[in-house]
Amino acid sequence: MAQALASLHAITDEPISMEYARHGQTAGLYCRVRGSFAKIVENQLAAAYPDLAVERLEETAIAPPAACRIHKAELWLAGDVLPIETSEAFEDRLSRELMDPLVGLLGVLAAGPRLSVWSHVAIELS
Repeated sequence: MAQALASLHAITDEPISMEYARHGQTAGLYCRVRGSFAKIVENQLAAAYPDLAVERLEETAIAPPAACRIHKAELWLAGDVLPIETSEAFEDRLSRELMDPLVGLLGVLAAGPRLSVWSHVAIELS
């Protein structure tokens, strides 16, 4: 993912939003970009992930319900930033199994309706 994002950042100044959200019965990763830039993003992600399934959604498809109370926190990187971890950093050395760091986050997103919680995480790249 880091390589795909770096190549997108190198070719444009357009803002990109990578979002973990729920749509229907599926929790997943969504990418929000301006219309004219969408095809370029699709091509870059498809090149990095050949098995990727791309589906375009309406802007409001992953929006919160109208009656929802929203709590928002904005975070940013500052100072000395460590590099993005590689897959080896998430490997359990004893069992040799990959421990996915997003399992907890996607679990909360998927359980949202049962928990009466609407969860959404957006990472803005600009």
